[in-house]
Amino acid sequence: MTSEITTDQEHFHHLVASLYNNYKLSDSLQRLRARYWDHFLGLGLPDRKNDVFRNINLRQLFNKEFYAPSLLTEQPLILERYFLPECRGRVIVFHNGFFRSDWSELEKLGKGILVTPLTDAMKTFGPLLSNQTTERLQIEKDPFVSLNGALSTSGCFIYVSPKTEFIEPIQIVQVIDSTEKALMITPKIEMFVGAGSKASFVSTAVQVSGDRFFVNASINFSLGENAHVSLAQTALELSNNGWYFEAARATLKRDSSFKTICVSDGAQGVRFDYRADILGENAECHLNGLWALKDKREVHHHVLMNHQAPECRSMQFFKGILNDASHAGFEGKIYIHREAQKTQAFQLNNNLILSDLATVDSKPNLEIFADDVKASHGATVGQLDENHLFYLMTRGLAEDEARKLLTLGFCQEMIEMLPLASLKEQAARIIYKNL
Repeated sequence: MTSEITTDQEHFHHLVASLYNNYKLSDSLQRLRARYWDHFLGLGLPDRKNDVFRNINLRQLFNKEFYAPSLLTEQPLILERYFLPECRGRVIVFHNGFFRSDWSELEKLGKGILVTPLTDAMKTFGPLLSNQTTERLQIEKDPFVSLNGALSTSGCFIYVSPKTEFIEPIQIVQVIDSTEKALMITPKIEMFVGAGSKASFVSTAVQVSGDRFFVNASINFSLGENAHVSLAQTALELSNNGWYFEAARATLKRDSSFKTICVSDGAQGVRFDYRADILGENAECHLNGLWALKDKREVHHHVLMNHQAPECRSMQFFKGILNDASHAGFEGKIYIHREAQKTQAFQLNNNLILSDLATVDSKPNLEIFADDVKASHGATVGQLDENHLFYLMTRGLAEDEARKLLTLGFCQEMIEMLPLASLKEQAARIIYKNL
């Protein structure tokens, strides 16, 4: 723990310690959880003096009471209504952090992919998972990622066999069902994608009941040579009193690629944290995001793009729309090691402010130790162009409709990155409503 512990931090630490000590799992998974817990204790809880968390009011999270969710024996609701129509037969379900193979739709996945509980995966892939945990904990700096590993009770293991190609996306549904109590929910996914494989995933956070919750999710990707993975993430229409953290970690070997697009309209606190370790030549990573906020809702993004191999490429492109008294934060770092010559790395964060009360904190930065690279970073914060607005009004549009049209135009390229028509329609509808 840190040397100066606030009352709120102490309260939260006692809370998670109680949850950790009450969980009883198999010996194999318990050993992994113990390693994550020890690492969490070593890192300590962050405060606003920590640069990565300085824009998030963590006191509002730390002073709340949260409870452990229960594993239900019967399905409490009609889950199919939350399955994307393009993904039927390829749906992985988490309910309050528990991976539910019995509620998932896996019949169209075929033989090239294994989806199983982490507890079962430990029997066959135990050494692989243990070694991966060791490597990740050596570099992990986010205490919430370590806390996820310590408190996850029913994670999911996904293995894509080498030279396997999935053209249609696989949906991961994160169901938040916090009816009676404020729950602390910790879904965890470990994914290994074999050499020469291609797979696409869509992760959708769905709140079906309740008002207060803390979701602390983690998804880890390990990409073999010439493996290609895309991930679309949405956290939309969550409660104003909800907290949603999601961390994605990816390691990329030679000739592999990893691409994401994330769309959120915030909550009391939403945070997406990315770390990509580019380890092999000619690998490529693209991270993209869009937020559209109103009221006092918040969303924050943190990125570490870690270039360790030569002749690789990366791009970070994030856009935000802020209305009312909303708040957004973006902090992205490109770190280029000495051996990563001929790297091409770019980073851009554009923000559109629709209200005098809205605030955004943007901090793009570079650390370059190689001498033969192409790299740039930048950020913009602005308002709607009055000339463009005037032009549309002279063509017969009311001012309100002209503003909405320009705002949708600002984010349209990000919406088009979503892989499915149903996701694009949902995102456009919610963004339009938030204006």
